[in-house]
Amino acid sequence: MKIEQIKKLADQITAKRQELESIENEIGRCNFALAATENAKTKLADLKAQRATLLADAFRANKKADTKQIDGDLSTAAEAVRIEVDKALAASCALVQLQNEAATVSEAIRKLERDQRELAADHCTSQFKNAEAAFLQAVEVLGAAYTDMHAAHEAMTKLYPHAGADFRELLRNYGSMRIFVKAPESVRGWAEPTWLAGAGLEALARTGADKLVAGFRAAGATI
Repeated sequence: MKIEQIKKLADQITAKRQELESIENEIGRCNFALAATENAKTKLADLKAQRATLLADAFRANKKADTKQIDGDLSTAAEAVRIEVDKALAASCALVQLQNEAATVSEAIRKLERDQRELAADHCTSQFKNAEAAFLQAVEVLGAAYTDMHAAHEAMTKLYPHAGADFRELLRNYGSMRIFVKAPESVRGWAEPTWLAGAGLEALARTGADKLVAGFRAAGATI
């Protein structure tokens, strides 16, 4: 269920990112319009400076300045500025709106991503707990098999005191595992299962061996 929810959120995030990309493209158009206005103003200022230089040079040469060409350029540039200023006014107003929309969509994306991570974390927690329960059940099954092996070995030594070398070799290798389970009563809070080693294993093996021997005797074996 959580995986399906994560997928649904992923689709929502994709849609929101596409929406944000569209808004950012519009923001780019606004910034381009604002930059174009500044460029037009700069061009107009440059032309004005050129006209002033032209007039100054003509004055110093004591002749009439020919400003026909530059006056035409100035008129064109001034009209371009007027047009671009109108565009800039519209762009600046639109830019504020778009930036607010972008902030809203960005926050929506962040929330969806947080929700998605929380769902993923919940899924991990559920999987861990389920796997932990299966692990502990497996530990119990493993413990029963392990103690039965030790019981069989101990019973074998009662039948033949010097027998069971093969069993001992197997048990030595199988016994190299390390398992810890929760043990609130212990200092560390964790402990090896009683069946894994030490006195606990010896007692379980002895009890199992006694049951085996008792079964043999009940069947009529002389032990």
